[in-house]
Amino acid sequence: MAWNLQDYDATAWITASTPINWDDTAGLMDQMRLITPSLYVRREFNVSAADAASSQTLNLDLDVDFGYVAYLNGVEVARRNLGPVDAFIAFDHLAYNG
Repeated sequence: MAWNLQDYDATAWITASTPINWDDTAGLMDQMRLITPSLYVRREFNVSAADAASSQTLNLDLDVDFGYVAYLNGVEVARRNLGPVDAFIAFDHLAYNG
């Protein structure tokens, strides 16, 4: 099962608090250096049945330096600096104009 699907079991993933940035005290940059330019992040949240049934918009607010692809329940909902919508992105793919 793909990591971006709703039922994916991410219990083995490392957890961290947000915001996540290159200057963090956990040494994220050092851990990723020469290994991968990619960071995979999952965030679970709940929407009440009443809110889901309403016509209100769900907004995604990100502060990203380079590029990202965002998924909601396995469906791509946003992308920046990583090619056309639904294009495959390998773990070692660099963002455009980053």
